[in-house]
Amino acid sequence: MVDVRPFRALRARTSAVERVLVPPYDVLPFDQALQLAQDPLSFVHVTRSEVNLPAHLAILPGHVHRTARLYLDQLRAQGVMQRDESPSFYLYGLQRGDHEQLGIIGACAVRDYLNGRIRAHESTRPSRESERADHMRTLEAQVGLVFLTYRHDPTLDDLMAGIAALAPDWVAHTDDGTRHRFWVVPEAHTEQVHEAFTQVPRLYIADGHHRSAAAARVHLDDPTDANGYFLAGLYPENQLKVLAYHRVLRGVGPLHRARLKAHLERTGEVEAGPPDPSEAGVLGVYAGEGWWRWRPHVHPKAGDVEKLDIQLLQDLVLDPYFGIHDPRRDDRLQYSHGARQLEELQSLVDEGEAQVVFHVHPTDMSTLFRIADAGRTMPPKSTWFEPKLSEGVVVRLLDDAERP
Repeated sequence: MVDVRPFRALRARTSAVERVLVPPYDVLPFDQALQLAQDPLSFVHVTRSEVNLPAHLAILPGHVHRTARLYLDQLRAQGVMQRDESPSFYLYGLQRGDHEQLGIIGACAVRDYLNGRIRAHESTRPSRESERADHMRTLEAQVGLVFLTYRHDPTLDDLMAGIAALAPDWVAHTDDGTRHRFWVVPEAHTEQVHEAFTQVPRLYIADGHHRSAAAARVHLDDPTDANGYFLAGLYPENQLKVLAYHRVLRGVGPLHRARLKAHLERTGEVEAGPPDPSEAGVLGVYAGEGWWRWRPHVHPKAGDVEKLDIQLLQDLVLDPYFGIHDPRRDDRLQYSHGARQLEELQSLVDEGEAQVVFHVHPTDMSTLFRIADAGRTMPPKSTWFEPKLSEGVVVRLLDDAERP
């Protein structure tokens, strides 16, 4: 029952794809963005265009967005990025190691986001919504994919497998070890893909809460046909790899290991030893001199959100013991994505960069779906999906010629 349409993509010519592709803007450190910006064809000039500005201008969103528009126009003028002549769906596959996922790129209806058929599981900040909305308006384009998921559907599975059996339009490899494959869905399958999504009852945002909220803002301010859709990559949940965001504490004052351990023992069970990454409900705690495994006490009537490792950590330790009342805005609490190994987390403490780290278990997809279906939100930085959908794969232009 969701509305997913084909569109006319602006995309890089095959010979330039590997030079254009970049990680998502919101997970790309500035020093890495600067390095990527050495290539004039890198899409980082569009997504993180502050790399092209002096410091006093890079802090002004208006200058940053106008610079992004200039670079996007330049990539088009040079023929690096070219627009397809007819609307299409696209198949985008990513493989890293033994993990592989296939998804459809299409234009999703903003009305489905507004009426709850596309469901969120995280809160958004109005300031970031506004910034992303201004970016779309200035560029007159959507340049990043909202990462959506859904309960896998056999019809869509079969369609994607059939398309993936064809030769891809391009194959690219990025420095993070990911192989990217891309197909323009043959016109003969376009209506089949569209029809199959009408049988999917709802979609869920995996990554891109601010982008989807920004697209809704743009549409509500200017409800044209083109603004009524947003760019998304749609992947079945059984193909996704979800990792945790670990918690890292800095600047929390003198840390007394014995007192911290005593507090953990009052709120759960504690034993020595590193955490088992496959064991849910047990958090690893490292404050120097060896790991602890902490199994927090869970209230018998706790709901799905209250049972989350990260929520229990917040309610039982971060708030009452460390005084971190607002995990979104307290600078003492930082996050480390789940791809980090225990040794890397431990070194943050051993080398004096942090005072304590908490290793948490990832949230499974069934829990994410239940929380979103209940209309609730998860704590900030609840999930890390890997591999990420690159930027520069496709762009959706917002002009009168576009009718999704």
